[in-house]
Amino acid sequence: MRALRGVAGAADSGQIHAVNDLINWNLDSSAIAEDIIATTDDPDLLLALWNAIEQVTILDRRAGRGHSSSRG
Repeated sequence: MRALRGVAGAADSGQIHAVNDLINWNLDSSAIAEDIIATTDDPDLLLALWNAIEQVTILDRRAGRGHSSSRG
């Protein structure tokens, strides 16, 4: 729950309104997602979370220099 409380003020003020904003603000999006999953009974919220996470893309600076972002 601590992760959700940490981002609530920024979300309420409109500074954070999309999943990518969590990444741009360098917030712990995994902890926030875990808090939402653990505390909600709303299937619509869970579906919205899933759909938002599916849209996230990660840019790997190494890609294009012989590195693959899918390698571990």
